[in-house]
Amino acid sequence: MLKPIAIFGAGGFGKEVLMLIHQINEYSHTWDFIGFFDDGKPINTYINNYKVLGGLKELNEYTSEVHLIFAIGNPATKIHVLQNITNPRIKFPILIHPPVK
Repeated sequence: MLKPIAIFGAGGFGKEVLMLIHQINEYSHTWDFIGFFDDGKPINTYINNYKVLGGLKELNEYTSEVHLIFAIGNPATKIHVLQNITNPRIKFPILIHPPVK
């Protein structure tokens, strides 16, 4: 069964992380990418053909379990987002590119 995964951060770093998820899936189909969360992008816009699902508020209201990867370069912003996630359904996986293993 595929695990749902989302990226917090829909900028350039988010696009790179999305590429990593696709590359992992080429080796072992593991992840079902559901979209991006980003407070700086309008909800329901698309980045690389994937929907922006909302920001921190919508992430905290998300009703299904989801794995979340941060794609935020600014440490202070990353800490702020992490400290304000209250949704107990959020999991934080570690992504490793398959040839590195």
